[in-house]
Amino acid sequence: MKRISYLKAFLVMAAIFFVASCHHYEDVPRLSAKQRQTFSQSIAGIYSGCYDVIYTDSLTTYERVHEVQPNGTVKEMIAHNAHSEEVADARLQIMDYGKLYFYNFPCSLLSKIVDVDADLSKALSEYGSIYITAQYKFFYENTDFVGWSFEPLDLPLTLTYRNEKHYIRVVFSNGSRFYQFPMKDLETGEYRYDGEMALKVDAIYEGDKLLQSFNLYGGECNSMDIFFKYK
Repeated sequence: MKRISYLKAFLVMAAIFFVASCHHYEDVPRLSAKQRQTFSQSIAGIYSGCYDVIYTDSLTTYERVHEVQPNGTVKEMIAHNAHSEEVADARLQIMDYGKLYFYNFPCSLLSKIVDVDADLSKALSEYGSIYITAQYKFFYENTDFVGWSFEPLDLPLTLTYRNEKHYIRVVFSNGSRFYQFPMKDLETGEYRYDGEMALKVDAIYEGDKLLQSFNLYGGECNSMDIFFKYK
């Protein structure tokens, strides 16, 4: 494990807030069922890569920094010395029926941010690898590019600690990110995605009971962002 400087960490984490544009679909045509099917077949496949995992935990320190804006005003921000880990054997599978799977993510990394219960953290650290499922969709953007986004599904885990079973649920989000694919490439039916996808750990539950929340953008709390990078 390595630690990265608060400035670099801030720049990496700031990427999560990227949104391609604000979409208003009332005045644009919708994609046809045939287009959506063709585009799904274009990007379907198995992609090998790595996970870059950026996280903060109870040992993370925070510092208030001030940045001068172009108009001369000063903006206060919170920077931190986040942790960074790389998982080399990552695999993304995109299906042609609207689902995708992030394989080979080590559950032990979740234990680094889940500290509400020491026994739960230990059980997570011993669980092994998991896969994260998501649903994706295309949407019309313009004549040159097609918009694409995905929504991760909750991850159910059955863990045994304190001599009983616990039904745990990990909630993820897509980090408020949208993506663009070239229309002409998708229409060929042979497009290969070669970019980066981002996941964010939002919360962990036992049944319907919230155990710990991580969805505080820019706040001083534990957090984890997962970047799948194609290689």
